[in-house]
Amino acid sequence: MIGTKPWAVRLWSVRALLVAALVVGSAPRLVGRGGATPPTRWILVYAGGPKRPAYSVDDYVHLLAVVDTAGRPKAWLCTGVLYLEVWAPSGRAFATFAAHPWAVGEDWSTYLDTLFQPGASLDRLDSAVSLVGGSIGGLGRAFPVTIMIPYPDPALDTLRFGGRTYQLTSAGSRLDVVRAWVDSVRDRFRDRRFRNLELHGMYWLQEKALGDDRAFLPEAASVVHRAGLKFLWIPYYLSTGHESWRTFGFDEAWYQPNYFFRLPATALRVDSAMQVAESLHMGVEVEFDPRLFRDSTYAHRLEPYIVSLWSHPALRRRSLAIYDGAGALLTLSRSRDPRLWDLYTSLVQAVIDTSSPSGERLR
Repeated sequence: MIGTKPWAVRLWSVRALLVAALVVGSAPRLVGRGGATPPTRWILVYAGGPKRPAYSVDDYVHLLAVVDTAGRPKAWLCTGVLYLEVWAPSGRAFATFAAHPWAVGEDWSTYLDTLFQPGASLDRLDSAVSLVGGSIGGLGRAFPVTIMIPYPDPALDTLRFGGRTYQLTSAGSRLDVVRAWVDSVRDRFRDRRFRNLELHGMYWLQEKALGDDRAFLPEAASVVHRAGLKFLWIPYYLSTGHESWRTFGFDEAWYQPNYFFRLPATALRVDSAMQVAESLHMGVEVEFDPRLFRDSTYAHRLEPYIVSLWSHPALRRRSLAIYDGAGALLTLSRSRDPRLWDLYTSLVQAVIDTSSPSGERLR
């Protein structure tokens, strides 16, 4: 259980920072109807793997919008969805940082089915965008969607996808499977004719750049760019190659502080990561997961992200990625525990404020 006194002490520091912002005239604001277009704020959606949220239409509403205590949208919170997954429905892994066995080509196809089949995740997102836009006003543009590229690991040797077998130990064949994946995603997206969504980009799932990947990534970037899409990346803290993200051909990258998950790390890690992100012209990832609610060890580890965001206004004016461990933001936005609701309102204030003179102040 979350202890009342430590929670109150830590949240008071967040409240104090908000008050300080008000004093200096940079009050946190919501960009709502008639406001300036904010930078894209991406929510990472892990749809399709085992034990993931259903991501119903109402779930998406609670991810896309700042909601009041009745669940009514008040302003846009997340203005883009980034779809990625570590685990295939089979239980095999798409990413090398997960456990073996690795996903095979059948898993790649099944993952796309979980997104694109009628009534599946993208249809529900499309409906949620309509609901939120109808309540608070649209974004003034199509809602951007980014979809991962599963890591084509050469250690897998061969992979059969889309009726063709690819030799992943060959750089050329490995690039061909990336091209086939991008084409498949683009074709499926076009065929579904979503009312409110646009395919914005492709996300590189591997969070570091080692060995042959350093030469391979610019080639993969060219494939993505020739398809008219952006190439996005979220490397982990001190990962090999993070500082060379532009050289690899990525259009945007966000840096992971990895503080929430690493208990030995102090809160200074968050500010340090944000300084690195600023210096490298990256965005930053805000991180938390359901342990925030069920484990007192993690109960206060979101707050340093909130405090540090207020200390780095340049990052609040850039795009942002939010990792919620597949559902923690949903729980936070629906909680009626006053302590958790204070944390939710503090988080959304820090995330959505860009020091814009237009907009509506959060109440």
